[in-house]
Amino acid sequence: MYKSSDMFFGVVEDNNDPLKLGRVRVRVFGHHTSDAERIKTSDLPWATPMQPITSAAMGDIGTSPTGIVQGSWVLGIFLDGNTAQRPIIMGTFAGIPSSDDVPDTMIRNGFKDPDGVYPQRTGEPDINRLARNDSGYSHSVTEQKSNNVKRGVATALSGTWDQLVIAFNAIYPFNSVRQTRSGHIKEYDDTPNNERIHEYHKAGTYYEIGPDGSRVLHVVGDNYTAILGSNFVSVDGACNITAETLTLKAGTIKIEADDFDIKAGTYNKQVTGEQHIRNEGDIHSFTGADSYSRHDDGTNYSCPTDPIRLSDIDCSDVDIAE
Repeated sequence: MYKSSDMFFGVVEDNNDPLKLGRVRVRVFGHHTSDAERIKTSDLPWATPMQPITSAAMGDIGTSPTGIVQGSWVLGIFLDGNTAQRPIIMGTFAGIPSSDDVPDTMIRNGFKDPDGVYPQRTGEPDINRLARNDSGYSHSVTEQKSNNVKRGVATALSGTWDQLVIAFNAIYPFNSVRQTRSGHIKEYDDTPNNERIHEYHKAGTYYEIGPDGSRVLHVVGDNYTAILGSNFVSVDGACNITAETLTLKAGTIKIEADDFDIKAGTYNKQVTGEQHIRNEGDIHSFTGADSYSRHDDGTNYSCPTDPIRLSDIDCSDVDIAE
């Protein structure tokens, strides 16, 4: 049975657990000296992190307790009392790091990240800038997203569109933010009238859902979608697809439209079977230059001749779709 006196707080100096259980080495205030030469980091006992009841913590089930970094401040208890060799970590807490929290390059003091990576900034709260949204402390991801917005994307036949920009108007304490070491971010923003969900990859790919339910998906690399069953897509408004090359392959393609407009620089069509055309209205045809047809045997065909023929195209053969 532990006593309140068995509780401690300290600073993590090592999170590279050889057993990969999420354990960390903690230098405990009031128990360990700050002289890292007298008590080396490698001599500190491994402290096991306590997980919440939402995590089973066994057999791949639950959340990995690997979020603590060197330099994190933690609260815990010693299960073995004054022996102080079986510490348990109950949680971490934020602060406002000062320059004193940064390890001296000449003297290795304890209660700090031995590698000097953390804290990464001083003089402001550890809480994520996206959660605080303080004036003068903008997060780099907001600028990166703004610089990469797609604008003026051409649509078929005429028109352009701009990528939707969902405003960032988070107010503390409504925005719940998780950021990993490399810069991956997840936001659940409950700011009244500005509710958002945002997930961001450090490479710049992200999706974001705005307060009205509008969704933006921005992929900086290639995008792959594999559907092993059927796929149903319903768009109540306009659907615009702009691509450098658009390729479709299917066993059967069916198109139904009130108006069907095609504009192409070159239009090649190959039909390997029969072709049936039924036109219930008028046919209006304009041919800018030559027009000809050829039968399979290569002899029964019509071909414009001089002076009617206007180009040097060999009308004894035709292009096929490739």
